[in-house]
Amino acid sequence: MTCFWDGIISSMNKDDLNILGVSVRPSPSELVNNLKNKNRNTSNVNWEGKPLRCNEIEENFIHIKDFSDKSIQNGYLCSICDPFLCLLSELLSVNINHTYLSHTVHYTVRNPRKTFFYMSNRGHFWKQK
Repeated sequence: MTCFWDGIISSMNKDDLNILGVSVRPSPSELVNNLKNKNRNTSNVNWEGKPLRCNEIEENFIHIKDFSDKSIQNGYLCSICDPFLCLLSELLSVNINHTYLSHTVHYTVRNPRKTFFYMSNRGHFWKQK
């Protein structure tokens, strides 16, 4: 089950892929490895209108660094303030609106290039159409 990664991949256009340094649409495993290689502190990201705290930034960095790409097929439990969504927002300079059930959380950066819209429920994650 790769719906989290598939949702992210489906939201990216050629410009986004270029920023990540890939020329073609990556597989979920390639995306994860690319994000792990580009992992950095996400100090430019606000979550729900507030900067991430230093311990959150550090925990997010460690989560991504230690994430095993061997677990991709088993699904990904996206958290309410998700490390990969924070990193994606930071790397691509995008805002992200993630609606879980009926609650939307906002990841924002200064001067965003655009906004990604995602939805999820207790079992699936997808790009909002």
